[in-house]
Amino acid sequence: MNERKSYNPLVPVVRFIGKYLPENDILQGLLIPLIILLPFFLYQFFEHPENKLTMTLFFGVFYVVIVVWGFMSDIIGKRRHETALQGRTLIQLRDLGFEIENIGKYFGYKGIYYKFFLRIYYNWNSMIPGVKNSKEIAILLHYTPLKTEDDELDVKRLNELNGKYRSSFWFPKGYLLKFEAAYVELHFPFYIFTSFKKVQSRMNQIIMIAAEEKLQPITEKEIDTLIAENAYMYGPPIETFWKAKEIL
Repeated sequence: MNERKSYNPLVPVVRFIGKYLPENDILQGLLIPLIILLPFFLYQFFEHPENKLTMTLFFGVFYVVIVVWGFMSDIIGKRRHETALQGRTLIQLRDLGFEIENIGKYFGYKGIYYKFFLRIYYNWNSMIPGVKNSKEIAILLHYTPLKTEDDELDVKRLNELNGKYRSSFWFPKGYLLKFEAAYVELHFPFYIFTSFKKVQSRMNQIIMIAAEEKLQPITEKEIDTLIAENAYMYGPPIETFWKAKEIL
């Protein structure tokens, strides 16, 4: 459970490359696409030497488009990660007693809902497989880690739970539900017309799952202790949080 799986095959590559690049978003935004695209360009360049000029021009234009698109998406997405909390939909979480949490460039709501501590945030890079919309709302329900009799993480139980709630290829659910070491996460698409009623129905859904699986609540203080031990395993799975905790 130390390694979190991603449905985008490029994410592990980007994270691996990012570890060895300067801690500068602009430089990483320029270098990562270059490192990923360069092998394909060189292969085509030497495979078809008669088209060197065409290939070079195509690569240059394609690289610029990718870089510009990446920068714009990242800037707008990170801005929206913060401002979405004040939008007409998510701001209604305050009526349920939730408050905004800000750690570095991470922004989200946190609060107690039916005895469970929840984190709710906007993610501009959706983790939902098979969904075209890249924007989502993520709900994290923190619970007391499942342990074996030897006080080890009960990986078998976690695998069983993930298998039980996994979305199939033939019958996609339109959302992603995953059990991690100390939280269950529910990701669902967020559109301009998504209502708060929809958000609250997903909150109720994750609460009912926690009740059905007999998960036990955990306090925010206990969660913070776990995050201090391993922020990647126990904290929100989003870039802004990882960077705030110096994981990326």
